[in-house]
Amino acid sequence: MDYWWKENKRFVIAASGGALALLLWVGWVVAPANADVAAMRLKREAEERALRVRLQAGVPTEEAIAAAERDRLRLLEDLRSIQADAEFPVEAAYRLSQGQTAVEWLARQRADLAKVLDHKCREKGFPRIPGMLGMPASFQDLPDAVAEEWLARLAIVKRVCFLAIEHLQKIELTEVVPSDYQDEPLVRRDRFLNRLTVHLKATGSADALLRFVHALQQKGSYLALDEFSAAADPGRGESVEATLRVGALILHSEAPPAAAGKRRY
Repeated sequence: MDYWWKENKRFVIAASGGALALLLWVGWVVAPANADVAAMRLKREAEERALRVRLQAGVPTEEAIAAAERDRLRLLEDLRSIQADAEFPVEAAYRLSQGQTAVEWLARQRADLAKVLDHKCREKGFPRIPGMLGMPASFQDLPDAVAEEWLARLAIVKRVCFLAIEHLQKIELTEVVPSDYQDEPLVRRDRFLNRLTVHLKATGSADALLRFVHALQQKGSYLALDEFSAAADPGRGESVEATLRVGALILHSEAPPAAAGKRRY
């Protein structure tokens, strides 16, 4: 044995050193590398499974999201253009300013408008328009949000009455607010298209009614004509009595799509 060891000692030591180096290389380099590769493979497979699930669930890709965002911005520009052409401009006097109480401001603006209309009616020899302007006598207990909305309705009333005095023989405001006891506003900021409507009866010649309707729908002061019906009155010669429902379009171009229940406008 001693003789064999003496003769083979150098070979055994060299071979043992090589084996040890091989074991160390496998343990310190190959094994961690294989572990990293396995981890990367598992991660990739997990990501592929997640992507398949997302695609099956309808989750869009980044390219689809970018295209949708471009379309959204383009649509917003189109909506702003439509808004400028079709939305009824509510005058500053009928918008609530900071520090004003909605109910008090509504009462004041109605009283002021009633005086202006009385003066114009006397000037034109037009039948007087009742000072309540189609609204209840008192605004007590009216919610502020509803009072603010009624201010916009007053702006519609002003526009309608001014045009009626200019073109017609008579006007009757039959319904300006949906209810004397309205408890919540109809205009919602989460809805793109809102309407505030006013019902009225108008009397005049057929030509005068056509001019009145045309004037209501002028660009820059647009009122949508939702309903119109007319009938001749044999007892009034050429006079025609028409029933109309006109409305102001209130648009919110930043509003997200929202489902809304039926409301009476």
